[in-house]
Amino acid sequence: MNNILNNHLDMNMKSHSVYKAFTLRTLSAILISSTFLFGCNKEAPSESIKEKQERVCAEEAKPALDDPQSLEVLSSETFKANDGTPRLKLSYTYKNRMGGRQRGETICGFTTEGGTELKQSDMYNQMNELTRKAREAGMLK
Repeated sequence: MNNILNNHLDMNMKSHSVYKAFTLRTLSAILISSTFLFGCNKEAPSESIKEKQERVCAEEAKPALDDPQSLEVLSSETFKANDGTPRLKLSYTYKNRMGGRQRGETICGFTTEGGTELKQSDMYNQMNELTRKAREAGMLK
């Protein structure tokens, strides 16, 4: 009887070890394949040209604000100037010195229609630059 019980326990232990090893391998394979399928193959959503231009224009407007980090874009629209310069009109809100939200607008001119490089000779970009320099010099509070 003792022999039968020992044989049964040995077989049970061996099958348990095989099962445990099989389970670990299977789980590892599932984990690796799911990481590949759901992690590596996912492409990051690409930003549209308009969204990139909004970001550039918002960064251009921030230095002239009381609280640059509080800028929140409300809307934007693209248009062409009479000379053909592609422009973006950005409407936003920001916090003033008293902590209240205030509306603002800025216009940025770009070198090309699909580009994000600001056109230095554009009058709106020059006004933004003058505003930024005046604030840095302490002329605007």
